[in-house]
Amino acid sequence: MQEYREQAILHRPLTDAAKSLSRWFERELETIHRTIAFGREHLASHPDDRETRESVQQLEQERAALYRGWENSSVRRAVEACGEKKTAAPGGIEQRVGLAVESRSHLPPEIRADTGTAATLIAKRFSGHAAVFNRWADLGYFKEKIAPGAFAEALKRSDVRFLFNHDANFIFGRSSASTLELREDSVGLAFTCYLLAFDGPSYQLARRIDRKDVSGCSFSFTVKRDEWKFPATPGGIDERTIVEIGGLFDVGPVTYPAYPQTDVIATFEKVERPARASVPRSAPIPTAQGRAVLRDRAFYEELDRLDERIARQRRRQVSYQYGEAARILDRMNVHLLC
Repeated sequence: MQEYREQAILHRPLTDAAKSLSRWFERELETIHRTIAFGREHLASHPDDRETRESVQQLEQERAALYRGWENSSVRRAVEACGEKKTAAPGGIEQRVGLAVESRSHLPPEIRADTGTAATLIAKRFSGHAAVFNRWADLGYFKEKIAPGAFAEALKRSDVRFLFNHDANFIFGRSSASTLELREDSVGLAFTCYLLAFDGPSYQLARRIDRKDVSGCSFSFTVKRDEWKFPATPGGIDERTIVEIGGLFDVGPVTYPAYPQTDVIATFEKVERPARASVPRSAPIPTAQGRAVLRDRAFYEELDRLDERIARQRRRQVSYQYGEAARILDRMNVHLLC
C-alpha cells in the first residue's frame, strides 16, 4: 500500500484534476485498508465469524481492483507523459473551458450613437445554463459529469460574476449587485444576467450570441467533494463525478465550452425614441404654422449671411484696387491733390 501511496503523491502536481484524483485514491485506499485491518483483528479472536471473513475477502478484492484501476488511470498516464511540471491555478480554481482555448478574446468598444431613427435596439439580458447535470464532458484525459445539487451550497455563499471567456475586463453582471440571478433547475445551473442599456460590449456580445457565433457557457469553481471511477482495462479513460462545488467564482459564455450541452440566448428590446428635431429637445414641438415661421426665419438669416459675405468681398476688392492705383501714380511721380 505504501508503494501506491508514494506513487499517488509523486504524480500529484500537474493539474487540479490530478490532485483531486490522487487525494481520492489515498482516501479510498486508506478507508479500505483500515476496514481490512479491523476485520482481521476481529477474526483473530473470532475465527468462526464467516460473515466478517467474507467481508474482508470482498474488501481485499476491492483494494486489488483499486490498484489495477490506478495502473490503468488515464489521468496518471497524462501526468507521467508531461515532460515539465506546470503550476496549478491559484487556490485550486478550475475553469470548464474547452481544450482549444489558449488566449482570451477581447471585444472592442462599439458606439451606440443617435442615428435619428424612431427606435433603437438594445440588448436586454442573457439567459441559459452555465453547467448541466448528468452529462459527460470529454476533458481530454478524463470524462466528467456534475451531480444534481452540486451547486446548492456554493450558491448560498458565493459572489459570482458574469464574464465573457472568464475575462474580468468584460463583466456584465454580479450576483451581489442583483444584476445576475443563479439557480439550480432540472437541467443544471441556470442564469439570468440583466444588461446595461446602450452598452457597446453588451450589444456586441449579444449579437454574436444571437447569430450562434457563441453558443455555450463555462464556470469557474473549486471542488469540495468528487468521486472517480477507474477504467477496467488499460487504455480506458477515468470518469469523474463532481458531487459538491466548494466555491463558484464566475459564469458566462465562452468561445470553446467544455460542456457543449450548455446554452445561452440573448434577449433584445426595442426602445422608442423621438426623431431628431431642428429645435432643442427641451422646447415644445412647433405647430405647422410655427414650423413655417421657423423655415422663413432660417431663409432670411441665410440671406443676411450671404449679403455680409458679399459686402466683405467688395471691401477687400476696393481696398486692393485703391492701393494698386496709388503705387502706379507713385512710380509716375504723379501726386493726387486731396
